[in-house]
Amino acid sequence: MHFSKSFFLTLCLSCLLFSVIQGQTTELDQLRKELSMAGSEEEKLELLLELSYKMSRIQPAVAYLYAEQAAGIAKSLASPSKLANAYSNMGDCKIYQGEYKLARNHYEETLALRESQGDSLAMARSYSNLGEIHFYLGNFTESLPLLLKSLRIRQAYKDSIAIAHSYLLLGILEEATGNFQGALDYYDRGLPIALRKDRLRMVAVFYNYIGRAWRKLDIYDKALEAHALSKKILDQYHDPVGLADYYNNMGSIFRRQGQFGKALDYFFEASKIHQGLNDKEGLADGYNDIAKTYGQLGKYKEALEYVEKAMNIARRAGLLDDVRYAYSVYEGIYKAQGDFKSALEYSHKVDEIRDSLINIEKIEHANRLKVRHERETLRLQEANFQKDQALREERARLVFVSLASVLLLLLAFALFSYNRYRMKNKVNKDLAEKNDELELERLRSDALLLNILPEQTAEELKKTGKAMPRSYEEVSVLFCDFKGFTRISEELSPELLVEELDFCFKVFDDIMEEYGIEKIKTIGDAYMAASGLPLIHDHHAYDTVSAALDMQTFLKSLHQERLQEGKPSFEARIGIHTGPVVAGVVGSKKFAYDIWGDTVNTASRLESAGEVGKVNISQRTYDLIKDDFECVSRGEIEARSKGEIAMYFVKSKLKS
Repeated sequence: MHFSKSFFLTLCLSCLLFSVIQGQTTELDQLRKELSMAGSEEEKLELLLELSYKMSRIQPAVAYLYAEQAAGIAKSLASPSKLANAYSNMGDCKIYQGEYKLARNHYEETLALRESQGDSLAMARSYSNLGEIHFYLGNFTESLPLLLKSLRIRQAYKDSIAIAHSYLLLGILEEATGNFQGALDYYDRGLPIALRKDRLRMVAVFYNYIGRAWRKLDIYDKALEAHALSKKILDQYHDPVGLADYYNNMGSIFRRQGQFGKALDYFFEASKIHQGLNDKEGLADGYNDIAKTYGQLGKYKEALEYVEKAMNIARRAGLLDDVRYAYSVYEGIYKAQGDFKSALEYSHKVDEIRDSLINIEKIEHANRLKVRHERETLRLQEANFQKDQALREERARLVFVSLASVLLLLLAFALFSYNRYRMKNKVNKDLAEKNDELELERLRSDALLLNILPEQTAEELKKTGKAMPRSYEEVSVLFCDFKGFTRISEELSPELLVEELDFCFKVFDDIMEEYGIEKIKTIGDAYMAASGLPLIHDHHAYDTVSAALDMQTFLKSLHQERLQEGKPSFEARIGIHTGPVVAGVVGSKKFAYDIWGDTVNTASRLESAGEVGKVNISQRTYDLIKDDFECVSRGEIEARSKGEIAMYFVKSKLKS
């Protein structure tokens, strides 16, 4: 099935909170009334920007005119930030109209303005928009670095919802390149954030794409389960675009299972919604799906009718992917009818058109060169004729022979060049595809390295082949260890034990990412992290204690849930100490970022001396966070190999 179905529309419409249609109409009418009464240019500009943004999803053509007016006023007021917003709204409108190249131009204008202003979070949005556009245009090697760049900025600013959105986009890109398991890994990282932040529309989108990935892996029970969860949310919020995507996905599942009648019902439901939204890309894709299903039913007349509709829409809107999809549907229909000649013609149609255009250009260029050469030869002939009348006949004969030889050589050269061009073009095309694959693999390797090592350490390792150890004067080290792990491991099967442990560690990873804390490693059921490295900052203790409280909150909630299910669950002790450490990379084949020093040992002892469900901190950590958290002194507690250490239990964060 054609992949990029309603991709941008689904994300933009489903992930943002907006009112139901009646409420929106009332709000838009009010904004128009305010615009007609606006006095100053500044007031008009703000209203035009708000109108164009809110109307882009339902009336993109009208919204574009508002955005153009806003751009004109922003230029006259010399306001680059407002001009960037206007260009961004213009890009959104063109997306909804299926004009992706125009949308790309507007997003590039937006990015240039935002880069000149140094607005990092706004730049991240522009990188994300451009990454989506390049995905639409099939430029995966350009899409991936833009999406990763956007993700890194969002991670640096701890913008949780935007981070989840980036994981969603990266998962969709992985799915488009055939790496369905990689896509599911990204979805598994983004979904818990959306759930934790109670962003149900985004949760619905995640479930839809999770269902798609399972479908591509031919695991239909999990696909149907994910889509059912999505549908429950979509019905609650009356989200038409999300529902259209749901119907398309369900249709594809039933078509794969051979239930063609049921598949058609779903495809027609999706097409009705796309038609109502004037979503050209979604409508072209839906008609292609209907045509393909009719073809599989042997109803070739209906199949040809709908693929022709899809082709007309795709050509008018310049949707190259949908044109190619239509060609493949034509090919399947004619092949099923036994018309292999027509099937072969459609199979090679795009390449043949492209080749013919290139060939005509080459032939015309060769003819121009030949005519120029012939004129120069005749000019020389005339000059020689005037100089030596006595040798005129002989020279004319020689010239004739030379000209004939030149023409023959030109013809032979033209044929040779033509064949060589064909071969070179084929080799270049193969090479370009290989280079694209290599570039994708390189980018994936870079992303994987960043999952293992901090960004600065990874860059140093790539440039020099090694990473030098560094000393840090003060970092906060966190140790977490589960209580009764051995007992629980005896009650659960190995598979369920690893699954439960993996679930907890993934949530811990998300919490560390949210606070910008570096995960160091896991050792069995123990979890270790540190803040204040590799980037040095003075809020490491605050971040680490905040993360520890979130971890205990999560574990307490999970414990209650498992108790109700009659299942065993994990409870943990957490210890934190602040002090100097040495950090570096160990290993030559399997790299690992690790830290050493007495601070690490002391943090481990604080965890051992703590209590289940509580966060136990040292005196040094307490001195740094005492104004921000409510703590209870435990006095001096005996710690193995450390003697007596002053310890405190952290109760809660103080309200500012």
